[in-house]
Amino acid sequence: MRRMNDFERKLYHTVVHNSLLFLEDGLKRLITDGNNDLGDTIVLSCTSIQISLELAMRAYILRNKGLEFIIVKKQKDNNTDEEIEKLYAENRLKVIEFEALKNQLKEKDASVFTKEDFQIIDDFQTYRNKLVHFCCPLDNNELSKLKENLMYYVVRVVLCLLYDNYEEKKPAEYFEELLGWDFYRTLINDKGYIRAIQQLAKEQAKDVGLCPICGRIAYSIEDEFCYFCNVQPLEDEWGRTECIACGRKNSVIYDKMNIHLKGNHHSMPGLCQHCESHPQIFECPICGQTYWQFSDKEDWMCYDGHCTTQGVDYKD
Repeated sequence: MRRMNDFERKLYHTVVHNSLLFLEDGLKRLITDGNNDLGDTIVLSCTSIQISLELAMRAYILRNKGLEFIIVKKQKDNNTDEEIEKLYAENRLKVIEFEALKNQLKEKDASVFTKEDFQIIDDFQTYRNKLVHFCCPLDNNELSKLKENLMYYVVRVVLCLLYDNYEEKKPAEYFEELLGWDFYRTLINDKGYIRAIQQLAKEQAKDVGLCPICGRIAYSIEDEFCYFCNVQPLEDEWGRTECIACGRKNSVIYDKMNIHLKGNHHSMPGLCQHCESHPQIFECPICGQTYWQFSDKEDWMCYDGHCTTQGVDYKD
């Protein structure tokens, strides 16, 4: 990340603050305006979210490229840094339009977005223009679908632009950090937000399954964290083995940390994060192999008191 000068840093924090104000306004309408006309709610939410997006784009470009990339060319070319600061103080600094901002984000070295993400942005613009500028009527089904899609749009596009340590923190961490716990606590109970996070997990993670903590389909099995509740098991806290029921490798988790405690007989309940089977898992304390305890026993399988792999008996 480039180093901003003092004026850029001041401007950046102001832009981020204002973007979050409009974003929170738009989201609160989606979540709490249940008694109002859905069409009116969507129109007002779209307006606030659009403003938030434009500010988030400016913040992202300012942070990563510099102030000269968000102001109009004439002012950039004809003024010193001190004169630009004076223009800002006098409220005469002019910024470039939305499409120009978006085109900058499409540059390969300037964006966290894919072609699909830009399509999401364009789709939102189309809906917003129909609703706000042309007052095109949408039926309740279209409005309900748009409402849910708005939440995903916010999660995938706006919040990702605002966050400035995208590679260092998990989604749940930086959403809470940006929005504050009080509002975030309300947001995580919203059906649209839940769907958005689960969809985000499916698109970004290679293997997504059920989170045993929050119950959402948002757990990255490969990276071992939940996109929704941010649970991250300690090293060797959870063991993994394959699922006999659905055939997925490493999809069954069990309590590896406590499985060998006295009285457990090297066995603990498991959970398949794909098919949600609940097998009893046996882990041999000698060789470390795991087995479904109540599946058909084979000659090659270890069992409590005997390690078949090494051909030895043992006692707890």
